[in-house]
Amino acid sequence: MRSLRRISQLVFLGLFVFLVFAATASRLEGYRVELFLGLDPLAAVTTALATRSLYRTLAWAIPVIALTLILGRFFCGWVCPM
Repeated sequence: MRSLRRISQLVFLGLFVFLVFAATASRLEGYRVELFLGLDPLAAVTTALATRSLYRTLAWAIPVIALTLILGRFFCGWVCPM
């Protein structure tokens, strides 16, 4: 289980670095650089409270919140690249 978690963290770190590069490089276009923002439960909750609606792209955070309630620190331990 520990090695699976490390692999997950490395994959998401690689994806994060690639998306940061894709967002800053002017030649790369067409990538969904807001992918991690859509998975972030804190961004989803604060946006929902501020606008009183849940955006479709931020709805991906709902499964992350559910897994966090069941498994504990799911986002911080498995998805967050920091």
